[in-house]
Amino acid sequence: MRNSHLRAVLDAALEHGGPAGPLLCTALLTGMRLGELAALQRDHVDVDATKIHIRRSVSRGVVTSLRHSPGPALANAGVAPLHIQHLMGHSDLRTTQIYLQGDERALQQAVNRLGAGRQAKPGEAE
Repeated sequence: MRNSHLRAVLDAALEHGGPAGPLLCTALLTGMRLGELAALQRDHVDVDATKIHIRRSVSRGVVTSLRHSPGPALANAGVAPLHIQHLMGHSDLRTTQIYLQGDERALQQAVNRLGAGRQAKPGEAE
């Protein structure tokens, strides 16, 4: 999910989601599983350290498809795949890589960054 789409979904969840809106936003921004969201208590949230202490769960449900939304957003923001793996709770980097397929725009930006620091050689078109 692109960052602009993620922002639109977050805004809609807060505006129209009623009491479930903040929970939906938490799912989208953290990738927490349904069981982890259900078990979430106030004392699991450390606002000062910006951390949520999660009790791992294997629950499946509708929220499962939202669980991987942060992966591509983190990758597009330049976060290292190993860090994303840790944040998403995957034991194998190959699992994380499934969710890190870049969109065309992000791929083009990566190519452009490679060329930005390159000096043109004499006689070479810029």
